[in-house]
Amino acid sequence: MPFSKVKPITILMADDDEDDRLLTQDALAESR
Repeated sequence: MPFSKVKPITILMADDDEDDRLLTQDALAESR
């Protein structure tokens, strides 16, 4: 898909577990 067609999205997450937040942050960083 051309970069000009890419639309950003917002993902709202709420989690009170520190480990889950770190795992999610790592997964999102690796997916970029």
